[in-house]
Amino acid sequence: MTKFWVYEQAGVPEYWIVGPRARLVEVYTLQDSRYSLHAQYLAGDEVASPIFADLALLVADLFPAQR
Repeated sequence: MTKFWVYEQAGVPEYWIVGPRARLVEVYTLQDSRYSLHAQYLAGDEVASPIFADLALLVADLFPAQR
């Protein structure tokens, strides 16, 4: 059992997966009781939440600078 599945079953409307190695953010939204990939954001992109309209952040701000 994963958090993804537990949150999906609980009806959490939005779920983010942050991938530090790939430096990306995947945003899933609940549709018909199942998560669907809404968008994938890479370094340089600004993540926009479909649920929280005023929330926006840069993917690059989530990760330390690469050496």
